[in-house]
Amino acid sequence: MEQHVTDVTNVRSFSGNAADWLVKYLEWANDTAQALHNMLLPEEVNRLVFTTRYSALLAAAGTDMASRNQRVVNGLLRTELQQRVTAFELLRNDVRDQIDRWSDPAMFIVCDTNFFLHHERELGYIDFRQLVIDAGREHVLRLGEGRNNVHLLIPGQVLLELDRHKNTNREVRTRARTTLRTIDAWFEKPDQVHRETLHAEIPGPPPQFSAELLLDPLGHVPLAVGDDEIIDRTLAARPLAGRDITLITFDTHMSTKTRISGLPVIKLDQPEPPGKKTGR
Repeated sequence: MEQHVTDVTNVRSFSGNAADWLVKYLEWANDTAQALHNMLLPEEVNRLVFTTRYSALLAAAGTDMASRNQRVVNGLLRTELQQRVTAFELLRNDVRDQIDRWSDPAMFIVCDTNFFLHHERELGYIDFRQLVIDAGREHVLRLGEGRNNVHLLIPGQVLLELDRHKNTNREVRTRARTTLRTIDAWFEKPDQVHRETLHAEIPGPPPQFSAELLLDPLGHVPLAVGDDEIIDRTLAARPLAGRDITLITFDTHMSTKTRISGLPVIKLDQPEPPGKKTGR
């Protein structure tokens, strides 16, 4: 992301006539959009690059306006590029902050809504480290300097779906409400990280469990299918995490879609019907 800031800053500092500056700007916009194609959703690329002012400047390139009215074109370019520099600097800073927060050795996991609704224990009482070990993924835990740390990311789509389930049947409604209460207690501020020290008979520092909301960027438009949105946001987080993120689900369809996307997945056995086991 640092290179993108440098590139747009260089275009802003270009010294030449309006027509040449306009061409340089349009080349930057095209190259940058292509570079961001695999990193951001199309609507985020549009917000960062293909703005309303970009459209006006692109239209001007098809005429001789840059030659006839250089002052107008220069003014548009100056304003647009200053705003692009600011936008990319903010994005760079957000990426740096995210990378810093995710620099600790840990296995990163995401759980779909079905997991929180139907796991035999409520969120706050689930031993995610033991769950990973029971699934045969202990070797992934030990990649984090042997510390067995687990970091849970909770996508915004999961919060939305839990909220919708507050008005369904009794068992699901109760679990949705208790899960949301726990999340509210963990995250008084949306960008904070919940941390717990776990007890385990292993050598070295005690393992840690941490959790964080996976917040959507401003302007993000969720995908129409909830499972696709969860997978998409997990894929978007993977480059920042610098490691694989494992999705955990009870659902066979979700498990299959996750594997096809290239993400590792833990498919758990379908839980017993609600009411047969205690919530805690």
